[in-house]
Amino acid sequence: MDITFHNVVASSKLEEGLNLEELALKWEGSQYEEKEFPGLVIKFERPKAAVMLFSSGNVVCSGCNSLEEAKETINRTAKRLRDLGLEVDSNPEVTFQNMVAFTDTGKDIDLQELAMSLGPENVSYGDKEAKNPMIYTHSNGVRFEFHNNGKVLASDSSEPEELSETMEEVVNEHILKKG
Repeated sequence: MDITFHNVVASSKLEEGLNLEELALKWEGSQYEEKEFPGLVIKFERPKAAVMLFSSGNVVCSGCNSLEEAKETINRTAKRLRDLGLEVDSNPEVTFQNMVAFTDTGKDIDLQELAMSLGPENVSYGDKEAKNPMIYTHSNGVRFEFHNNGKVLASDSSEPEELSETMEEVVNEHILKKG
């Protein structure tokens, strides 16, 4: 089963007490609107990601497609802060918060049949704007979104192995074994 990761969210602590107003002036292309959002937002093109720096020194990176990209983006942020004269660790500890796994089963999914297989009491349905995906939360907390076109998303885990193993288990047992 081909599983890809998207929107990896990671965080780190870079330095105590960042002056975001000053950083916004020095970091070209950054966005800081204190009344709208309490962090400095920096967008990267490669990898395509957004970093949010907070005055506490905490940093959150989102939008990367792998754990490695998220760590690399946080390290690039730390390097840029060092270049701006701040004393920041050159290899900050990065904690992974969440990620989304995706697979395409290659076949249409009968959502009503799948709901019966998973237990109707264990599923709900998303809004019509999302084309009515079926939502299921596994016993380990991994949240699934099933679409009738065969696409499956899984999230709410910071461990890629757990996400992959749970996705393979659920898809193999409840979708692919059905023929």
